[in-house]
Order: sequence, then structure tokens, then C-alpha cells
Amino acid sequence: MARTVSHENTVRFIGACVESPVFVLTEYCPKGSLKDVLENRELELDWNFRTSLVHDIVQGMCYLHGGLGAHGKLRSSNCLIDGRFVLKISDFGLTTLCAPTDVVKDDIYYYNHYGVAVIFPEMLWVAPELVEGCIYPGAVATLKGDVYSFAIILEEIVSRAGPFHRYTPKMSYKESLFKAIVSRVCAHESPPFRPVIDGVVGAGAGTALELLQLAERCWTDVPDDRPSFDTVNANYIKGYCDNLMDDLLRRMEQYANNLESLVEEKTAQLSLEKRRSEELLYQVLPSGVKQERGGEEGREERVEAAHCVIRKRFGAAESRPVALQLMAGEVVRPESFECVTVYFSDIVGFTELCAASTPMQVVDLLNDLYSTFDRIIGFYDVYKVETIGDAYMVVSGLPERNGDHHAREICLMALAVVEAVRGFVVRHRPTHRLEVRVGVHSGPVCAGVVGVKMPHYCLFGDTVNTASRMESTGQPLRIHLSESTRRLLEQWGTFVVERRGEVELKGRGMMLTHWLLNCSEPESRPPALGPQLTPHYPILFPPTIAAAPMLQPYLVVEPATLAA
Repeated sequence: MARTVSHENTVRFIGACVESPVFVLTEYCPKGSLKDVLENRELELDWNFRTSLVHDIVQGMCYLHGGLGAHGKLRSSNCLIDGRFVLKISDFGLTTLCAPTDVVKDDIYYYNHYGVAVIFPEMLWVAPELVEGCIYPGAVATLKGDVYSFAIILEEIVSRAGPFHRYTPKMSYKESLFKAIVSRVCAHESPPFRPVIDGVVGAGAGTALELLQLAERCWTDVPDDRPSFDTVNANYIKGYCDNLMDDLLRRMEQYANNLESLVEEKTAQLSLEKRRSEELLYQVLPSGVKQERGGEEGREERVEAAHCVIRKRFGAAESRPVALQLMAGEVVRPESFECVTVYFSDIVGFTELCAASTPMQVVDLLNDLYSTFDRIIGFYDVYKVETIGDAYMVVSGLPERNGDHHAREICLMALAVVEAVRGFVVRHRPTHRLEVRVGVHSGPVCAGVVGVKMPHYCLFGDTVNTASRMESTGQPLRIHLSESTRRLLEQWGTFVVERRGEVELKGRGMMLTHWLLNCSEPESRPPALGPQLTPHYPILFPPTIAAAPMLQPYLVVEPATLAA
């Protein structure tokens, strides 16, 4: 009988395998069930669309009641949506294939061995007069019972929620498993226990009211008082879908609009994630553009502006920034630089401090200190190469060459770092005076990307080793300069340098070195930012730079407070 059913609003039955396990082959509806569509909050359903779904249900049920008879299992999960957003009724007929094997109408039926409802939720669509004799959904089917099920679906369409959704959250844990709802429905209370739906305001309020009034007529306790589907079609939903083609075009147009909105939203999310990934890559690899300072506000605009500068500045693949070459899947060739300035610093007594601290305290210390350093270097034409433990390595003059300015930039930055460390407060040891050693050397290096899974921009050459030796042979809170760096600073005439004399460097022998004491030139960039602001301790730095726009996160105190 099911094979003879053919209607626009019914699912076409193709065949079945009657031997265990039983399989049924039907027409495929790619949009899922009505339940899936109603629960998809990303899909906008206007009231014209909802009424067209109601129209499809009524048309399909009129056809089934006119030939096949009662459905018996009408519910939102059995109303399927095809690719044209036409609703089709499924799971009709085939009663011999649906007979229960180990399900009986008792507590075992209501709950499985774990106390969780198995089939019982499907009884929410069953008319009260059929519950007593219904050992499984569809066992007893009547035309008026289908009308009651249709009323429950109307509630779902109006509220875009499950049946009796207003009651379930208010019940106890056991009652929330639907048994209490069905029991009250079958109790024939006065007035009958039925779903409650919040009033709809704004556009569609009139249509929602009409559908709710129709639901009230269809779920009345007396079966004979319920209208037939032919009556519903003739008197209640007339005009909901006068022209099938117009309705179909309208549905597809709404679906297309929904898709456009979703595509725009997902594209915006993808673009944001892409920019964040690129910005993170630019922080760990040279991008060829100085990072702009600022907060979260306008960050996307700053990153996009940086991308534009990169595209205008770099033409040939050989001169493109390292980050862009890696993103393009290109091989980053090593590059030699005739002269750059390398900076090294480490914490004096770091091993002893670690021994007296917990691992988390050490992490907090390094994070606070290096965050302060990172803020400082953002004001200078330098590139942070890496941090290894308490060692902090910075270079200027690559990947963009800046003439002889690399020595000046590194030395100005070193003065700011030392000034910041003087006022740094260790969270877990506020009385401990933190000290760093700084070493600076200028000379040739070779730079390139090492690694594939975690690419790292590394510097190679004797200049790096010498700068490291300058740091290790230095003194606390002093900047140790090589002779080559001092000669580069002479052209500026603003740096105060003190001759230290010859110092033996491991692997290099005796070298003439100097101390960098100060710089007399007016500096638009703050000479020191002080330590990073933490939730526990204030930040201290000279009040002369309090008006700098980037210093809002810092506090200003008088020098007397610093001494205290």
C-alpha cells in the first residue's frame, strides 16, 4: 500500500528489507526533518515560510487520510524537508515492520535500565485517548489522533522549540523525562493540560495567533470536536499558499538570503582569524614592517595598513619579508648583512633566584620582565631574535638595513632597559633588587630561517658569539660595548662612553671594551618605561615621561618614593 502513495507532500517509498535487520529505502530529503530546521537558529524562518510548512503538512495529511488512512506517528521528526524546502510526510504505513519486540507498556517501557526515557518522548505527540492502548508509537492510529499530533507540531512551529518546552525545565529530574507530562495530558484536567506558548509580538503576531487558535481546536480533549484535515484545509489555512510556484520561489529566495548572511559571517570570521595568525607570525618572524603600537582598538586597520606597506615596498621575491615568503610557501634563502648590532642581556644571580622560587614564580618573573622589555623595544628599530631562559637577544640592522643607525637604536634601547630594571619589582620577592648584564657588539652576520614545523629566524656568525661574551664579562646594571660599536656611536656625538680597557673574551683573546653611561640627545621615545604593571605592585619610573601617550598603564611616583 505504501508503494502506491504519490503526492508532492509525502515521501516516496522505494522498498524495504523485511529480514533482520530491517531496512527501509525512501526518497532522500537533504534538509533534514522539520525538527532540525526549527532548531537551527542560524536559519531565519519568517511567518510566510512557517505557514507554507503548515500548508504542506495539511496537504500531505489530506492525501493520506483520503486513501491510506491514519498515520499514527505524525511528529516533527517525521516531517522531512527536501532540497526545495518542500515539507514531505514520512513514516506512514508499514505497521507490520514497526511491531515491538521487547517493549511493553510499563515502567520498563517508560525507562530503560539506566532510568532514561527511550521511546517515551515520542508519546508527547500521541492523543490522550490513544495513550492507554498504545504499547508503542503508532500501535493505535486514528484520524482524530493525527489531528492532535498536528496541533503539537503547530506549537513547535510557532515557538521553534520542542513540545511542551515551557513545562520541562520546571519539573523534577524524573518528571523531566516526560512521564509526568503524558500523565497530566491523560488526566483530562479542566482545562486540559496542553502546551503554553508565549505571545508573539511584532511582525507575524497575527499569523502566530491564528496558528495557536487552530492548535487549540485540534488538541481538544473530545476527539469528535477536532476538525478533520479537509476542514482545516478549507476553513483555516486557505490562502496560506495560493500559488505553488510563487511559494517555492519565495522559499528559495529566503534560503539564498540566509546562505548569503552565513557566508558573510563566516568570511568575516575567517578573515579575522587569518589576520590574527598573520600578526602572530609577524611577531615571531621578521615582517619587514615596524609593528605599530596601540591597543585592541583599530588593530585590524593597523595590520591591514602594514600589509599594504609590505606589498608596496617589496617587489622581488628575494627582498620580500621572511613572514610573507613562508606564507607563500617559498624557500627563505639565508642572507648576509655587512654590519648589524647585536644585544644580549641576562639576569644576574638567576640560578640562585630560581632555587629559592617555585616554577610558577619563575614563570611570572620572566613574563613580567620580558613583557616590559617587549614594550620598550617596540619604540626602536630593532628585532627581538629570541629569549632562552634569562637570556634576551635583540638585533638592529636586519632584516631591513638601516645604515649605521643600528648601533644608535640598540644603545638607546639598552639604556631604556637598564633604567626599567632599576625600578623592577619581583612579585614574590619585592625586596629583591633585580639586576641585568648587557653586552653589545657590532659586526657582520648571516641570517636565515631554520626548521619547518616551527620555523625560527636565527643569526649566525662570530658577531653573535662576541656579543654574548660581552654580556657574560660585563657587570650588573651596566652596558658593555665593544670597540666596533663605540666607533659607530662617534658619529652621533651624544653618547657618553667610558673606556673600560682590555678584557679577555673566551675564544677571542684580549679586546678593548667600553661602558655606555648615558645619552645626551633629546629622545622623543621614553628613555625608560619601568617594570610591567602587575595586579600586585605599582610601576615606578621617572615622572618626566609621565605624559607619553603609551604610558597610560603606568603609575608615576616621586624619586623619594623610589628610594623608600
